[in-house]
Amino acid sequence: MALKDLTPAKFHCGLGQCPGVYAEEDGRYLRIIGKSIEAGELEKRVGADESVIRIDRALLNNVGGPFSRFFLRMGL
Repeated sequence: MALKDLTPAKFHCGLGQCPGVYAEEDGRYLRIIGKSIEAGELEKRVGADESVIRIDRALLNNVGGPFSRFFLRMGL
């Protein structure tokens, strides 16, 4: 499956181990690279096949689309 790199330029790095946002071929799903963290208070919401990751909010704000509109609406 081909992935489209949506990562804003300011998050690109030469080493390849940086946060990133990728759209799957059909555009319906995103794949996000971030730091894995403990689920903590989200533990009851995280399924056995799911992970909690931590990313800089700007990573999604700068991707555009619904994330940017959501953050603007929420005043975040």
